[in-house]
Amino acid sequence: MEFYDEFNQAERQQFITTIKNLEFDYNSDITQYFSRENENKIKTILYFLADAIKQKKSIPQSSTMRASLIYIYDKCKSKENEYKNTPNEIINFYDYYYKSAMIEFYKN
Repeated sequence: MEFYDEFNQAERQQFITTIKNLEFDYNSDITQYFSRENENKIKTILYFLADAIKQKKSIPQSSTMRASLIYIYDKCKSKENEYKNTPNEIINFYDYYYKSAMIEFYKN
C-alpha cells in the first residue's frame, strides 16, 4: 500500500499486527476473487487503520471492531448512493468514511 513507506518501524509492526488480528491480512490468492466493491471496501478500511495508527489512536483488536469497520463502510456506501445527485452528495467517500468511523470509535 502506498502509505506503508510513511510508517516508522513501530507503526509498521503495529499495522501488520492490527490487520492480522482483525483478519484483514488477505493474500493475492484470496483477493483475486474479490469483487471491485470488496476490494474498495478493504482498501478503505486499511487506509483508515493506517491513518488511525499514524495519529496514535488505540485500535481495539476484536471481531467486534472488524464487524464495526465493515458495518460503517456499508452504511456510508448506502448514504453515498442515497445522496448521489443531490445537494448532500458525498464528494470524497474516504473522508466521509474516516469521519464516520472516528466519530463512532473515538467519541470521547
